[in-house]
Amino acid sequence: MEAAFKKTAPITGLTFAALYLLGGYTLSKGAPEFAAESNEILTYFTDQSASIAVGALLIFVAAPFWFIFVGTIYAAIKVAEGGVGRLAVTAVASAATAAAVSIVGALCASIGAIRGGDGSLDAGAAMVYFDASTALLYTGTAVSAAAFLLAVAIASIRYDVVLPKPLGYASLVLAVVFLIPPLSMWALALGVVFMGIASVKLYGDKAGDL
Repeated sequence: MEAAFKKTAPITGLTFAALYLLGGYTLSKGAPEFAAESNEILTYFTDQSASIAVGALLIFVAAPFWFIFVGTIYAAIKVAEGGVGRLAVTAVASAATAAAVSIVGALCASIGAIRGGDGSLDAGAAMVYFDASTALLYTGTAVSAAAFLLAVAIASIRYDVVLPKPLGYASLVLAVVFLIPPLSMWALALGVVFMGIASVKLYGDKAGDL
């Protein structure tokens, strides 16, 4: 059982990527712009309450797969680094922070959807839930994820682990884009795709056996 888990652990990244991308798409479907009027946001939470709840649930379910996958990344980088393992520690700490912020953001959206679905949400509260969830999901998550992606990029370029080297260089640029709020939403989606690719590479490298 333990041997089978070690062998398949890297592929949890692919599972995470699929669940997170689907969850993010489902949660944000029909969402207004960030600076939308409060009544438009209230309509979103009321009319899309079921989709928002499903999207948030998918993000919650993705989280355990993410943590297992990050453990695999940590092990792969730590072995490649040897010694102190600064990149490995940076990767796992920033990945855990990004996950926590993302979960709270999805939770804010799901609470707004629950309140909107039962008719107990007013326009002012809807704006608070929406602004909080948007800021956390697409800005707060991106800031933490930038540090994670930077550590992964350096490890990939230096040691040829986690990502193929060409994507390692691309990740350096993407980490910077993560810090630009208008672009961070799309950059995050691309970053998740990169993690799906990393999952396949780590599985091929038998990183779960480390």
